[in-house]
Amino acid sequence: MRYLLLLPLGLLSCATEEKSYAPNPVTFQAVEFVTLTNENTGGGSQIAYHLYGISEESLVFCFCLEECTREFVQVAALEFNEDTNSFRYKIKLGEDFQSGSTRDWCTRYK
Repeated sequence: MRYLLLLPLGLLSCATEEKSYAPNPVTFQAVEFVTLTNENTGGGSQIAYHLYGISEESLVFCFCLEECTREFVQVAALEFNEDTNSFRYKIKLGEDFQSGSTRDWCTRYK
């Protein structure tokens, strides 16, 4: 009989409080440059997105053989998200952001 009385108390204490979970907002941080390197047999490619005024000599790339091609894209605004490894940029300040991914690329940013 005693156990029957304790059973309702146990059920009441196990009731869970309803919680709502909101997804974490995606946060980007402003950076000066994002460099991407994709090395493969016989060469590879490197792309650098950098703010106007940042010299090409100050950019940091991952290692790539001399046969790698390099492309430089000057932008007015540049942001990087460490959680998603994605970045976004504006060629001109009045434009909307364009987005890019660093997936499958060796990436450096500052």
